[in-house]
Amino acid sequence: MNLRAFLENAAPDYLGRMLSDIWQLTDDEMETCHDYIQCVFPLDQESGAVPNAPVLTKEDMADIKSSPVAISNLKQSAQWFYQFLCRNDQWLAPANHNHLRITRLIKSLRLLVGDAFADEMRMKILRLAENSGARINTLTLEFWMHS
Repeated sequence: MNLRAFLENAAPDYLGRMLSDIWQLTDDEMETCHDYIQCVFPLDQESGAVPNAPVLTKEDMADIKSSPVAISNLKQSAQWFYQFLCRNDQWLAPANHNHLRITRLIKSLRLLVGDAFADEMRMKILRLAENSGARINTLTLEFWMHS
């Protein structure tokens, strides 16, 4: 899978989906589908949940960072996922699989877009959780703070 081309919405992921197709998922589809987040927010380590998920190489990272379209789409994907969190409250619990997705989002943004935007998104998510009164477990909050 060509990660830069996927993030530019110019080629499909390993399951044949374009980035724009993933952005059209309903909230229910986003909640129940567990293999899109690894493509939308790739990391430089293997996924424990999705064995076929792409893994960023140093070359991929350099290639993606040099693409204004890929960077813009990563930012749009972060906003898209944040809006999903705003519309849903199942993640506002001590434990929820979306916590791992949030960790991935922050780490991927830090690797590919930069610290400032990763920190901005992390703070928006933390404020959303805090304003809801959610009791997200301390370990998860620590992962987010150190991602």
